Amino acid sequence: MGKDTGKFAAIDIGTNSTLLLIAELSPESLLVPITQKQTTTRLGKGLGKSGVISREAQDVNIATLKQYQGIARKEGIEKIVVSGTQALRMAENGREVTRRIETETGLMVKVLSSDEEARLSFKAAATGLEEGKNILLVDIGGGSTELILGAGQEILKTGSFPVGAVNLTEKYLHKDPIDEKEFAALLAYIHKELQAFSPYENQVKECSLLGVAGTITTLAEIDLKLEQYDADQVHGHVMDQNRVKELLDNLRNRSLEERKKVTGLKAERADIIVAGAAILHGVMEIFKQEQITVSDRGLRYGLIMKELGL
Repeated sequence: MGKDTGKFAAIDIGTNSTLLLIAELSPESLLVPITQKQTTTRLGKGLGKSGVISREAQDVNIATLKQYQGIARKEGIEKIVVSGTQALRMAENGREVTRRIETETGLMVKVLSSDEEARLSFKAAATGLEEGKNILLVDIGGGSTELILGAGQEILKTGSFPVGAVNLTEKYLHKDPIDEKEFAALLAYIHKELQAFSPYENQVKECSLLGVAGTITTLAEIDLKLEQYDADQVHGHVMDQNRVKELLDNLRNRSLEERKKVTGLKAERADIIVAGAAILHGVMEIFKQEQITVSDRGLRYGLIMKELGL
């Protein structure tokens, strides 16, 4: 952290993307973003079949981390808080990968448990949105989905499920355009896995659904028809269940090349967006949530907040 400069940095190494946040603290003790970067690194590519993170995926991620270090140093920041999530949790060579990162970059990677990831994401996402209300937070990653039920700032229940935009695409969606039978099998698996989360039913009915991470912010970008990502427009954007279903159906009925041309959808996410959108719609159906509020403030915000004791 750059305590002399009043600036702070965190990196979230995800299954699909690696994200950088550089922020400063406002007089009200709120994090104000200065720089945010997101790079598709696909650390979890092929992980479901091989059980290991490939050398190629490691190389891409390390190059991205070095780039992020350079950005942080220009802001006068030397110490960066770095976390790893599902890919590094499940890979047989996860420790080997974190040791290589440390050797080649000097960055110490803290591999979070699914519970730690959920709690940090919840605290960050809820700041400034739906405060004081009961919240069901959904965090859809490349390798897993976290659900967190909270009342105010108190977390009542967390759940982590092996349904992510990358691993489900690799497991189920092999044809282009998407095959109806494969898509039906994908939906069945999502519903089967998510049903295992049995939160306090009466409280869930009174919850506001809040969503973080790339799938959900991308769906907001598509809904808003954004040519360039705009955190101010995405953060707090609301979509109802019918609109999410419309977006899902529109995307799955297009070929991969057609999806790459959709306004708001980055080409490198076009192959996994259908699985991600299916997970979100599954959450809304199963837990009877009529609308979702999008939060731009995910795990990387939570990492800095924890470091600062916020």
